Order: sequence, then structure tokens, then C-alpha cells
Amino acid sequence: TTEEQNVMEQVNNAFKAAVAAAAVVPGPDKYKKFTDTYIPDVDRAIADVFKGSNASTFTAKIGMAQKLAYDSADGATPEAKYDSFIAILSESLRIIAGTLEIHGVKPATEEVKGPIPAAEMQAVNQIDTAFRIAATAADAAPVNDKFTVFESAFDKAIKETTGGAYAGYKFVPALESAVKKAYAATVAEAPEVKFTVFEAALTRTIAAMCVAAKGAAGASNGTDAAGGYKA
Repeated sequence: TTEEQNVMEQVNNAFKAAVAAAAVVPGPDKYKKFTDTYIPDVDRAIADVFKGSNASTFTAKIGMAQKLAYDSADGATPEAKYDSFIAILSESLRIIAGTLEIHGVKPATEEVKGPIPAAEMQAVNQIDTAFRIAATAADAAPVNDKFTVFESAFDKAIKETTGGAYAGYKFVPALESAVKKAYAATVAEAPEVKFTVFEAALTRTIAAMCVAAKGAAGASNGTDAAGGYKA
């Protein structure tokens, strides 16, 4: 088990504990209760495991996942926005964990029993898988080569996971747009964190796609697709 895998297991536990803590407070207070529980536990886990080495990069990756989930969350009420935030953050953490080849965070929507999800869910799963393959390849590449390695690996993985339905990510309009926006977010960043920022931004988009697709599948199955964990 690597240091990153160890920390992700602890982040997983911190996430579940924070969701449980927030579940018993009123809607307007849920986000604050979640962060008051989650952030100290995550910071402690990172400090204990890394002891200074590689901590800043990993902290940035986890921190950006939370910030981008909050920025993307949507809801008519504080509780609905919190549910949206939790759904996107749980997917983002699951994708990060996937690049480390561990189980990671599993949102409640994955526990729903019912018919096989709709075709769009299959497509999103294929994109999710391709992204993890490409991100894993890029993480192992030198700083100056990360974007090139990612793009090449992403194209190859998209083609393979979709059985040739798409020749690369640029043939999926929403995905091409997401990659461009994620890359634009890195312009003002230092070279050593550019790919981390890009990866976090693209993770957020793919996580939101997963949440939306699961919501559609859940609605068609007559299930509730709200984020969070089931006991």
C-alpha cells in the first residue's frame, strides 16, 4: 500500500464520518457541520502519513476536489445544495481513488438496486474509466510531459473503453469543452501544480456527469439519487 492509498482510505473514513455527523443537523447547518468534521480529519491523516513529503500536492488535490464540488453544487434550498455538493465530492474522491487503484469513496447512489442503468450511464462510466487510466499514466510522467502523456493516454483509453465508438475525447463535445476549460484554469499556475489543477478541474466535470447520469438512471428506476452514504 502506498502513502497515497493509505491517505485515501483515511479520507474515505473521514468523508463517511462527516456525512454521518451532518445528517443529524438542520439543512442550513449541514455544510458547516460536514466541513468542521471532514477537514480536520483529512488534514490530520495527510500530516500523519506523509510527514511533510508529498503532502502539499496531495493536499492541493483533495482541497481542490472539495472547492470545485462546492462551486458546482446546485439546489433550491441549503439542504438540496448540500446534497449536490456531497454527490459531486464523493464522485470526485472516488475518481481520485480510482487513479490510485483502490476502492475509495462509494456514494449511496452506487448502492441502489434496480435495472441496469440507461445508455448514458454506460457512456459516462466509460469516460470515467478512460480518465482514470490517463490520469494514472500522467501522474507517473515527468512534470513537463504530464499534459502530453495525459492527452495521448486519454484518447487511446476513450477509443478502447468505448469499443471504437469514439476515436478520442475530442469526438465527445461535452468532454472536449471540459478539457479546454480545465486547461484554461491552469494558465496562471506554477508549472509544478499545473497538471494538478487541470486534473482537479476535469475530475469535477466528470464527477458531475456521473452524478447527473446516476440521477437520471435513479429517476427512471423510481429511486432517490441524492448524494451521501446509507448506513
